[in-house]
Amino acid sequence: MNLYHIVRNEEICWDEYDEAVVAAESASDARLMHPGRHMPKDGVIQDPWHEWTTDPDKIAVTLIGVALPESETGVICASYNAG
Repeated sequence: MNLYHIVRNEEICWDEYDEAVVAAESASDARLMHPGRHMPKDGVIQDPWHEWTTDPDKIAVTLIGVALPESETGVICASYNAG
């Protein structure tokens, strides 16, 4: 399990997430994570007020470390631009 920094590469508005640190098995798994919840495997959120991108290709993923063996997959911390 690794730690990844995920960042949106598109315009960010109020009441949206812009980045997060997540624990995931791979960079591709990290790219499909939503800072507020897990993103569907097809990468499409049906809710129009999604607070995150609906296009996984607009997520930059950087490996930042290795998680402890007992770590669970998920969001560790996230940045939300409240309006």
